[in-house]
Amino acid sequence: MKKNYKYETHPNYIVKKPKLLYIDRYGKIYPDCKTYITPPICHISDSNVLKTINDTFFGVGQTGIFNMITIEVSSLCHANCFYCFQKDQHRSEKYQYYDLLLPLLKQIKCYWLFFSGGEILIQKDAMEFMEKIRKVCPDNWIHLKTNGNADLDAILFVEQTCDSLMVSFNGFSSASYNMIMQLDIYKTIRFCETLISNRKVNVGLKFLNSPAVISEAPSFLEWALSKKAQCVVIQTAYNYIVEDEGKSTRINSTFDNCNETYWNDIYIRVSTMLNAILEKNKDNVNCGFNYLTADKELFQLLSISEENQKLIRTDGVYVIE
Repeated sequence: MKKNYKYETHPNYIVKKPKLLYIDRYGKIYPDCKTYITPPICHISDSNVLKTINDTFFGVGQTGIFNMITIEVSSLCHANCFYCFQKDQHRSEKYQYYDLLLPLLKQIKCYWLFFSGGEILIQKDAMEFMEKIRKVCPDNWIHLKTNGNADLDAILFVEQTCDSLMVSFNGFSSASYNMIMQLDIYKTIRFCETLISNRKVNVGLKFLNSPAVISEAPSFLEWALSKKAQCVVIQTAYNYIVEDEGKSTRINSTFDNCNETYWNDIYIRVSTMLNAILEKNKDNVNCGFNYLTADKELFQLLSISEENQKLIRTDGVYVIE
């Protein structure tokens, strides 16, 4: 399935309202990934789960193809990020629904299977499940969301199981990365650069922008473009209220209280640096690699030139195929 499309004709990139399915770590199934505002349509353990899904999306008695199915397994993670939306009493619990998930995914048609945690690369059962999915769904594009802070032996798993992965950076200096995530950035950089160099899997690199690290965004962008990552993303970090039982509610942007003169001067300097980097690399963007995505908040926060804005997708789509 994945080999039959080019970027210009791929339904994941040209459709305005993609069909999305989200299966969270509790087995609840949602009609999109914004689980903090959308009620679930069913549970994976329901006897009529497949019928409910198809009837909801395609009409009674009908079937179709989803653009993306996101599977969230255990929230177990070795990072300790400030604005994590999964820091609750269930954080260390194992995922309970692999036996139900496998037959369900075999029956649902989709272009993308998107796996996330927690951190999957420290969860042996999640990795083994993804290996099973690779065998029973050989034509699906399998994508992994990760912090990439993994040993090099995890590369073999990624290359044999995944078609693409997105690695998130909460900062791009050793000090800020360790402060926010309590991890070693050089381990993550080594992991990313090895995967990109091997060219067996498409690598996306995401920078989570916050007041603590906005001055490092230019360094991240220059590095990501120079490595010719398939996809480069700059996304605003948000604050969440996380309740003990696991419910997360987005409350505000981390930038909401940073509008004084001091911060405005920083925004101006960061804007100047980002514009220079984009101008220097404009011929290498969106030409088979280095597809750029940012949220619309970036253009509200920073002064990116009109020409450079044309290089950046703002509809939330990660072009990584």
